[in-house]
Amino acid sequence: GMANAITLTDTDVTLNASGGVAGTVAVSGSGLITRTISISGLTGDGDFTISIAANTASNGGGNAPAAGPSAVVNVDNTLPVITAAAAFNVYQGGSVTAQHLADVSDTFSGFTVGVAATTVPAGLTVSAIAVDASGVVTGTVAALPDLAPGAYVVTLTATDEAGNTSTANLTVNVLANALPTITAIADQSIAMNGNTGALAFDVDDADEGPNALTVSVNANNQVLVDLLTDVALGGTGMNRTLTITPQANHTGVSVITLTVHDSVGAQASVSFTLTVTDTVDAPALGGLTDIVIQRDQTSQAFTFTATDPQGDVTLNAPQAFSGDQALILDASIVITGTAPDFSFTVTPEAGQVGTTTLTFFVSDGTHTTSQTITVTVVAPASGGDDDDDEKCSTSGATGSWLLLLALLAGLTVGARQFRRE
Repeated sequence: GMANAITLTDTDVTLNASGGVAGTVAVSGSGLITRTISISGLTGDGDFTISIAANTASNGGGNAPAAGPSAVVNVDNTLPVITAAAAFNVYQGGSVTAQHLADVSDTFSGFTVGVAATTVPAGLTVSAIAVDASGVVTGTVAALPDLAPGAYVVTLTATDEAGNTSTANLTVNVLANALPTITAIADQSIAMNGNTGALAFDVDDADEGPNALTVSVNANNQVLVDLLTDVALGGTGMNRTLTITPQANHTGVSVITLTVHDSVGAQASVSFTLTVTDTVDAPALGGLTDIVIQRDQTSQAFTFTATDPQGDVTLNAPQAFSGDQALILDASIVITGTAPDFSFTVTPEAGQVGTTTLTFFVSDGTHTTSQTITVTVVAPASGGDDDDDEKCSTSGATGSWLLLLALLAGLTVGARQFRRE
């Protein structure tokens, strides 16, 4: 409850300290209910409690007895110690994980230390920082692909539970990333239902050697070469092989692209043409060439032929598919005609321009042949966008007719209103 009088002063408070802890006691506040005791300027490492002398307050029941000791307060004035690890290397566009960044310690027992990267140069990232029980600090360091090679300094800050901080500077060496290399493969021509055999090629990388490299394959005619079933990569280290077994009873041409990737995503590619032939059984396509069409309109009709050694009556209708459905839908390639003479039109998706492939194929029920062409969708020539404005213009003969039609429409509406009245 409320006291009649409070006489508590600084000298009535005893600091019960251990471990060399010392501080200045101050009492603040007024009124007959509460006082605040502050301990400032604490030095040393250890703990303390406070006790309050008797007779520092009184009310109708008498004087206050002595109080304390209070709960224990820990004092930590020792800075954590952080020592940066040795400089290490990161390639442009690459990263290192669980990398040793620093070592930390704190002589004041019972306190743990956290570590953060407080200054990180642009183009570097430091993440996933962890401190193990022995004070070893690890993390992931990554460099952007366009970060200039050189030595970069990251500031690491260690903070203990009391808020004491220490810093250390860690050097990260960013190294230029050389592109991997891959040797060329000559164009190949094989018979239907055969395979290329193991085509040899070499890969290497000046930075990390050939063992770190991976190879991928693409084909622009996946009617002929199914990437999931028809491609086999072999070899290790520098010496690699590629074997292609085209689809059974299929003929045609496909551009095969081999791409070698290093561990940080840099890559290099080579391409060759694979031709699968048969002059006895398989149908043939002719007249298909690369085309350029206009945006936002159906193309002209392009002609081509489909023939079969056993006679054109055996042919099924040719079909085609697009390599980019966002630019041209399969359904927007419309083929018309009867063997051997066919034509097709293409309608690109609204507003889209770009380049993709169209793969045509025709079957006689047993054998299939295919061919891929490139189609480029372009914006109309300069002035094309003005056509819409001209159609809406009220000048010239077209505009005059539009104006006359509008007047006639107005008269018609007026006459109808008159009849209703």
